[in-house]
Amino acid sequence: KRSSAILLALGLFAAFAAADEKEVDQDAPEGDEGYVPPAPTGEVHFLETFAEDGLVTGRWVKSGQDKYEGQAVEVGNGKEENKLVGDQGLVLQKPAKHYGLAAAFDSPISTEDEDFVVQYELRLNEGQECGGAYIKLLDAERTPSLDKLDNDTPYIIMFGPDKCGATNKVHFIMRHQNPVSGEWEEKHMKTAVPFPADKLTHLYTLVIRRDNSFSVMVDGKEKAAGSLLEDMDPPVNPSEEIDDPSDVKPADWVDEPKIEDPDATKPDDWDEDAPYEVPDTDATKPEGWLDDEPQFVADPEAEMPEDWDEEEDGEWEAPMVPNPKCEEAPGCGEWVRPMKRNPDFKGKWSPPMIDNPEYKGEWKPRRIPNPPDFKGKWEPPMIDNPEYKGEWKPRRIPNPHFFVDEHPHNLPAMSAVAIEVWTMSGGIQFDNILVGKDPAVAQAFAEQTFHVRSKAEQRSNSASLREERRKERLEALKEGGFDAHLRYYSGEAADLIADYPVVAVLGLVGFMGVMVFLCARGGSTEAEDEELRRQLAERNAEGENEGEESKGDEESEGEEGAGGEEGEGEEEGEEEEQEEGEEEKAEETAATEEATTESSAGV
Repeated sequence: KRSSAILLALGLFAAFAAADEKEVDQDAPEGDEGYVPPAPTGEVHFLETFAEDGLVTGRWVKSGQDKYEGQAVEVGNGKEENKLVGDQGLVLQKPAKHYGLAAAFDSPISTEDEDFVVQYELRLNEGQECGGAYIKLLDAERTPSLDKLDNDTPYIIMFGPDKCGATNKVHFIMRHQNPVSGEWEEKHMKTAVPFPADKLTHLYTLVIRRDNSFSVMVDGKEKAAGSLLEDMDPPVNPSEEIDDPSDVKPADWVDEPKIEDPDATKPDDWDEDAPYEVPDTDATKPEGWLDDEPQFVADPEAEMPEDWDEEEDGEWEAPMVPNPKCEEAPGCGEWVRPMKRNPDFKGKWSPPMIDNPEYKGEWKPRRIPNPPDFKGKWEPPMIDNPEYKGEWKPRRIPNPHFFVDEHPHNLPAMSAVAIEVWTMSGGIQFDNILVGKDPAVAQAFAEQTFHVRSKAEQRSNSASLREERRKERLEALKEGGFDAHLRYYSGEAADLIADYPVVAVLGLVGFMGVMVFLCARGGSTEAEDEELRRQLAERNAEGENEGEESKGDEESEGEEGAGGEEGEGEEEGEEEEQEEGEEEKAEETAATEEATTESSAGV
């Protein structure tokens, strides 16, 4: 029964493992056709899955500007080890290049009184050293033909990762027009969202809602949220007042917060001619110093060049090289005492500073004394300026370009999506670009695209890492030793648990349950207890009978012996009887332990 229960537990573990394996792989593409891009569950303005090569069909147009000449772009699947069979993306292949290409919408997109969402997948197959990986949504009214795309082409939205130098974030930039002045200005999201620096696929989503709120998400998780009216820099709506550009600082406005104290005098013991450093009188010449040896000597191995003409070039002299004798000695040449700080140095005296009675300018921090071991140039103390008025600022006037836009979510019409970047890294792959009005549709589409690819990549990445770790453990195992064996088997167990955490927990719980069940079933029943007591009683009775027979034999032998031997025989009989009693007690204890062991065999 116990063997059957254990086999049952192992069978349950294997069944859970098989079920978990099937669950892990249920999203993987099946058949020879592989992955097929799904259709969105609702209406979208624009969708590009790169199921077809848009560079061939003409949907994607490369810029003809000189800076983009030779841009290496293809529709493919990037690196071999990261492939999801059947899936394709737009790959910027080479590093240190400018890339510029765009795809037009079927018709200009308007967001008036609607939510707005833009979403795309990005994989940095070779990482990102320096460059952009964002997309732009171009201005429908001011964009020329797509083959003239460049960095100055007007856009409405710029969204996506950018890294170079101090910049390392996901951009959300909205271009907004001042209706009064007609000027366009970039509005940047205040929150800096870092982007993943690994080589896996990641999903970037921007949602702008009708209530002027926005969200930036990475891999479906919100990383930043805010309001277009409060969380953009500079603000969408300008200040009501500005500095008066015609206002100038008065000519009598004094910017000096402190002046020298005219009543201060230089102390009598202040020596302005004292040098900053003096020879160190405590220093002594190191032993072995070569006073008569020059630091440099003529190179003894140098020879006059064959083409040297002393009549034209002058007398030839060998080049100078460091004196080899000086390398072994503390030094060569005339020894000079080293310099040290002059304790009497105070520097040039200056009168102390007093408050400037005419000061009106910028505030500056108070002066503090120099360190105690250096006085430097003497300066008079600083005092408060009784006429201080603070920093001068121009007066404020109403802003002639002031306006209030209460609905900045109503973006200007957009006509195309563009990839216009410069990058020092190759292998940048764009995929599943979606522009729409319903965030739920974008999320549902991501479940069928990004999450499928992400699971496949994670499995592949986990398998690669696991294989690398296993190779390291095997190499260590070859060296032998308890630590190597412990590391190997504990690593194998850890990888198994990491691959099937749910199965591991369920298997452990099931195994413990079976063990508890076996322990409970291993206890004796009442009938078994009665049989055990009967066997113990029989064994005790047999022991007593054997003891009485032995005692009778001893008494007979005692009667037949002589008088002296009779006393001795009685003593021996008593000792033997005591020993037999102890043996019977030991046999009884052993029988009890044996019976108890048999009844607890399940445990």
